[in-house]
Amino acid sequence: MKAVVIDFDDALNRYSYIKNFLEKGKIIAVPTESSYGLCAIPTNQSAVEKIFHIKGREETKPLPVIASNIKQIIALGCNSEWEALETLEKIWPAPLTAIVPITTPIPASKGKKTLAVRIPAHRKLRKLLDIIDTPLTATSCNRSGLEPIFDPEQVKIFLQEEEALVIDGGVLPPSPPSTIIEYVGKGKWKILREGSFDVKNKLSVI
Repeated sequence: MKAVVIDFDDALNRYSYIKNFLEKGKIIAVPTESSYGLCAIPTNQSAVEKIFHIKGREETKPLPVIASNIKQIIALGCNSEWEALETLEKIWPAPLTAIVPITTPIPASKGKKTLAVRIPAHRKLRKLLDIIDTPLTATSCNRSGLEPIFDPEQVKIFLQEEEALVIDGGVLPPSPPSTIIEYVGKGKWKILREGSFDVKNKLSVI
């Protein structure tokens, strides 16, 4: 089965189909704030491994995750009492990815008790995450080391041998990836990757 393209509005209307598709361990591609991303349920081992295979991603490198709200992040194992969570909640949604502690590793975290998460600044994407009631992985839709993809038709070509759904949000304007930060304690944050979000105006960084 080759990848199938579905309009974003149709995908929202057929959310139960999308949810069932993902729960079977399959993958979808969605538009994000920066480029098209590859999505799977982050706790599904076989689905996560498919993404590593498609991308040719280094096996020890965790996958970032997107969620519609703080509740979904807590459901992944992040402690609701973690001191930095309230700060992030005030900033999200934004193209800002934060490394959060989780109680138990999940397939997407690749054995680590931390997870890179964000609530994306893409209204339709947040709505999809909300109505299917699950966070998803969100790594760029491309072979590792190559340029990200902004055109849904190119995404379809990239996934042509995969049983996947491409959710068509149109051709995206090229944008930098999300900024990645890590909390180091005492209200301080470390920038791990500069990106599209100017975190210096929002947080105390070292």
